[in-house]
Amino acid sequence: MPKQIFLAVLLLLICSRCFSTPELSSYSCKGRTIEIEVIYRYENERTIVNPLRVKDSTVKELEFNLLLCYTKKTRKSADIIKHQVSNVEAGQKKPLDAMHKLKAQAFKMKENLLKRDLRSLGQTLHESWLNKKDMAQGISNQDIDKIYETALSSGAIGGKISGAGGGGFMIFYAEEN
Repeated sequence: MPKQIFLAVLLLLICSRCFSTPELSSYSCKGRTIEIEVIYRYENERTIVNPLRVKDSTVKELEFNLLLCYTKKTRKSADIIKHQVSNVEAGQKKPLDAMHKLKAQAFKMKENLLKRDLRSLGQTLHESWLNKKDMAQGISNQDIDKIYETALSSGAIGGKISGAGGGGFMIFYAEEN
């Protein structure tokens, strides 16, 4: 997978589905800088486009330090998302707090990436994972928690499951693999 697409996919995995849904708009490689535009669509139909200019050396370091893990679990993501929505609509404090934290952490990770502070990006991934699990039941399970703990004990700084959770893929940040 070309590194520009890989980075775009990573950004989509990192960005949480809280108040906005990030979508890849475009990417281009300009010399030693990679430019990615992420579009956020808000409920009030306001659209913000954020071009991210990430140095090629940062992308290479990030690629070297990221690990993708398949959990060997499948699930119906719609069921998990339905629980998330009902928790928020019911005004449950823990899921609402987690959602607000996830949004803030998505912006923090963007800043970490732009500042080339990849260790902090990994730490924020960890915080984000802890908050994501508070959104609804089914996002994690015993097997996923074991994979996560094994990754941390083996040197990963942080990680997160893609999509709604419950199975599929996890991504981990581990310096020097």
